[in-house]
Amino acid sequence: MKNKINTTRKSNIVIRMSLLLVLFISMSVTTSSTISVSAYPVEEVFDTDFDAYVENFIDTLCTPDDSVHMALINDTEIVHVKGYGAYPELDTVHLLGKLSQLFTVTAIMQLYEDGLIDILDNINDYLPYSLNNPNFPAYPIRIQYLLTGTSTLINTEDYWDLAMNETYPFEDMFYNLLHPSGDYYDSGQCWLDVDPPSIHYYISQIAFDLLAYIVEIVTTEDFSQYIADNILTPLGMTNTKLNYSEYDSSKLANQTILYNTPVHLPHTNYDGRGAIGWRTTIEDYVKFAYSFIHGVYDSTSILNSTSLDLIKTNYGNNYGFGLNLNWTMHQTGTERYDSLNSNVWNFPGQGSLGCYDEVLFNEKFGIVMLADAHAVLGDDQGVVNDFFEFIENAMLDLLREETTKTSFGILVVPVVFAFLATLIIQRRRTKN
Repeated sequence: MKNKINTTRKSNIVIRMSLLLVLFISMSVTTSSTISVSAYPVEEVFDTDFDAYVENFIDTLCTPDDSVHMALINDTEIVHVKGYGAYPELDTVHLLGKLSQLFTVTAIMQLYEDGLIDILDNINDYLPYSLNNPNFPAYPIRIQYLLTGTSTLINTEDYWDLAMNETYPFEDMFYNLLHPSGDYYDSGQCWLDVDPPSIHYYISQIAFDLLAYIVEIVTTEDFSQYIADNILTPLGMTNTKLNYSEYDSSKLANQTILYNTPVHLPHTNYDGRGAIGWRTTIEDYVKFAYSFIHGVYDSTSILNSTSLDLIKTNYGNNYGFGLNLNWTMHQTGTERYDSLNSNVWNFPGQGSLGCYDEVLFNEKFGIVMLADAHAVLGDDQGVVNDFFEFIENAMLDLLREETTKTSFGILVVPVVFAFLATLIIQRRRTKN
């Protein structure tokens, strides 16, 4: 009996020591797990120092009566919408310039969703006349090529003269510029003499105007009315228009070219409605940008996920439908931000009309900037790069990924329970 008791005691000691060892190990062993945390609260990122930096940028590069408006999206929240400079009011109206083309991309993809067009179709399937590059007559001009900058179409002085003439009939522009029998065909050749497969990307406003014309043909509706009915009204963009005279003139931002002596361009309407002519406010455009990032804004979706994926697909030249898919953020010095430097889509800014507008985004953030001044850059390029780096770093401060030590705490509870249960069992055995 005595040996049996000693054996039981030894067994109990071994069990207890083993359980204590497991408990100690489970509480000590840790593993690295990456979790997303906010480095700083929103109010600490967009503070007085942030505002002062933006104001200083305007003072350095722009004129005293210029302004910049920006909107920043952090995941699913619009975290910062503000105006800076001479006209900080949020209802200040900016010319969108090239950002107008995202409306055109959206319209084309809506018609694609409705089965009214196919992006691989030849544009001649829709036009009342046939268009081909005379240098490559066998090369089909597909809708996709207009969207991806590979259509071989280029802008010319004749194009700009017609696009900026609001009284010139929109439907006549393409025939007269692009058809061999057109009035401006010989004087302003709008076709590249470059082998189409070798085209990397050529920013062609005329291509997006041609897409707008196709929308009008397919829908039998004025393009601006289509945009209002299918994009602006659903998203509540009540301050976005094509005609500047529909605004209170005191709300119109300047259009400034910064080159030696700054020049304020006069406000005018553009018949290039698919490429350059739209005006909006920062509060309006951030709704559109948000819907582009997340597919929905305020329960309203203007494109389905399939269309958004097609827009962001790389079509062999690091471009989607108007989007640069190979954007590298200016900030690259900190390893913890590396994962956020990939998969950034950018719609390059437009500056030829006295404005500079930019939108870039990925799955985690979005940046929209509307500026009423464009620098013909030279020595000032470094100032602009520093500015974008500053804005991007502010966003990344909200999104940084940090490695933390997380213990296997989940093991502690069952181990402690097992330890206590063993004590109870052994005491009962001893009594028996």
